[in-house]
Amino acid sequence: MQRDWSKKDTLVALAGLQVLYAKDLGPERMNAYVNHLYDIPPNTLLAAVQSLAHTKTFLPAIAEIREAARNIQHLADGEEDGEWFQAWYEVRRAVAKVGHSGHPTFTNPILKEVIHYFGWYTLCTMPASDESIIKAQFRQVYTAIQEKKRMKEEYRTAVNQLADEAKQGKYQRFGDQLIALAKKMSMGEVNEHDKVQRLATRHPGTSPD
Repeated sequence: MQRDWSKKDTLVALAGLQVLYAKDLGPERMNAYVNHLYDIPPNTLLAAVQSLAHTKTFLPAIAEIREAARNIQHLADGEEDGEWFQAWYEVRRAVAKVGHSGHPTFTNPILKEVIHYFGWYTLCTMPASDESIIKAQFRQVYTAIQEKKRMKEEYRTAVNQLADEAKQGKYQRFGDQLIALAKKMSMGEVNEHDKVQRLATRHPGTSPD
């Protein structure tokens, strides 16, 4: 991931924690927070810290800060109703516009997987009386795939952070293995994208990016 900020910027974004929870956040723990939150843009991270300071009596865990930052970014992107909600109405618009014989293009990789799961023809020809049922199932499938994707990204972020530290001389006994693992996971990410593309092109209702 390309970043236009430094760890110093991350430290500045987290400075509020050091003021509010000084007795719980010594130098070593602060360093750990910086390393684990370095992938989040400092402006989003600062907003997350600010919001948690209003609601948390005790020092927020790294996972809590990451979740707050993710929610703030979703709000900033206009996704307060959830990505699944937007994806559902994108599908409904495409159904109305091109029908089951058309070839709409969806750039959202999660949506492509969901459409493959249901089948474009099924989504186009569902009775109006079944729409609420299909919509609920769509939400369940979409959010499940979304959560799985999010966890994969978290795993990759964690391994990449360790690999970066290994390149700087840490973990000497198994640093090379960490770097190799990060490289392997990066290749797996490319293969995963190719898999989604194949799913899209196998189905007559979607087309690749």
